[in-house]
Amino acid sequence: MYMKPNLEIFREKVGKILYHEMDEAVEKSIEILEKEFFPHVKIKKAEKLIVVGDLHGDLDSLLTIIEKSDFISNKNSTILFLGDYGDRGLYQVETYFTILTLKILLKGRTILLRGNHEIFNGYETIPHDFPRSLLKSFGYHKAQELYEKFRKLWDLLPYSTSYNKIFFVHGGLPINIESKEQIIKPDDEIILQFLWNDPMEENGYKENVYRNLGYTFGPDITKKFIEITGFEKIVRGHEVCDGFKENHEGRILTVFSTKVYNNKKAGFLIIENGKEKRIML
Repeated sequence: MYMKPNLEIFREKVGKILYHEMDEAVEKSIEILEKEFFPHVKIKKAEKLIVVGDLHGDLDSLLTIIEKSDFISNKNSTILFLGDYGDRGLYQVETYFTILTLKILLKGRTILLRGNHEIFNGYETIPHDFPRSLLKSFGYHKAQELYEKFRKLWDLLPYSTSYNKIFFVHGGLPINIESKEQIIKPDDEIILQFLWNDPMEENGYKENVYRNLGYTFGPDITKKFIEITGFEKIVRGHEVCDGFKENHEGRILTVFSTKVYNNKKAGFLIIENGKEKRIML
């Protein structure tokens, strides 16, 4: 493992990550996450918060965000990843290696949320070709061992976080939220909706037929969530868009940070001094 994060080393490691390096990155991350784990974490100290949406193995966008945001050298900054690190992209192994290295070396300054592609409770997502990426990089037996460790690591990722009056989650809001306690200690049904739900512009909720799991939820559910919890805004990933997308009169903001989908742009969010800055790659 490196003494400090180095973007050039991450670029040079493309296709060259050794099994023991990846194994060490996963094992050390698990050790850190076991000490930190709580379903909802609160970001207490961050003069500058960098918010990254879905990556899906897009190493180039990840490294560009780290570079453009000045994350590594700015010690008063925190980077928050909203989940979906693997599947689809060409550099899934390298993307994981990079974010886990950041977690190991910068610990509390790096927050990794769980997305629906970090498999929860047996609910498989499509595509789920991350095991194939491990197989290509490390061979059958080592890939199997690593994948089992990744499943353990995913179970230690928090489902949501908050910063000031903003609530962050991968997917969406639960349709049946009744108390703030359900956020702090969510049951499996709430977790599933955190990972899978999407906003819609009509009131109420419907089964999420696009994903075959979870629900779509309307502005009335967002309003109720805000009234119960005291949050003023929800920032999430999960949904394909050109960098950013607003729902529910701006109360819901989607951040999308990968270019692995054809003709889609990527963006990331910076929150500093109470102001938001949306940056397109």
